[in-house]
Amino acid sequence: MLTDARGTKCINRADELFEQQRLADTTTADVIIRRVLLGIQNAADADRQDFHDDLLLVLLDELLFGPLFDIRLCLAMLLAASPYRRSVSHALADELRRPSTMADVNIAVSLVNALSVIGDDAHAGVLHNLIVRRDVPEKVPSAAALYVGHMTAGRSSDIWRGAVSFHLHRWHAQRDQRSADVLADLVYALGVSGDDAQLDVLSQREAPIAARTAASWWRNMSSTVRSSARV
Repeated sequence: MLTDARGTKCINRADELFEQQRLADTTTADVIIRRVLLGIQNAADADRQDFHDDLLLVLLDELLFGPLFDIRLCLAMLLAASPYRRSVSHALADELRRPSTMADVNIAVSLVNALSVIGDDAHAGVLHNLIVRRDVPEKVPSAAALYVGHMTAGRSSDIWRGAVSFHLHRWHAQRDQRSADVLADLVYALGVSGDDAQLDVLSQREAPIAARTAASWWRNMSSTVRSSARV
């Protein structure tokens, strides 16, 4: 039930409210879904011209454009446990390389979230590249920084050093708030991936205070608790 500017109460059906809060309009969503589906078909079996899965179409629509984060997360985990995992990951990664897709912050962040759950180490490079890009909406590098750690657990500091160095340099040179925000989000990825070397870098006085506080929190946590965050 909603109240308009005149004070009149009106009843809205749940599906109407649901539709109003979707992350993209129908036309945009349809174009992207068809493109992703084509990528899945090509990756799944190039020889099968009769490939057809109506349910997959519905799942992709809700995964990428549904208004409820919890539902999108559950669908990502469902697809990650399905035979479609690798082909979906490839298709999502390809979509994240499109400039037109990256121009819409809601769509780009939704794709980042989905790939971070469904993808694996082979696709982590796509998110690593987004972390240091300056030509995308500012929420996109932060989302990539926050979630990429689940794709790279146990990897060496080499893959993180570039991102940390890039944003620390911008912070030192310009006091760039965008870089400070990315570093704070990146701490979570460093924590769940177990990269103590880069956590030590960010726990120093030269780092922005939010990143420094978070990095110190992770470093002071017991190894048992930290290990459980990677499960």
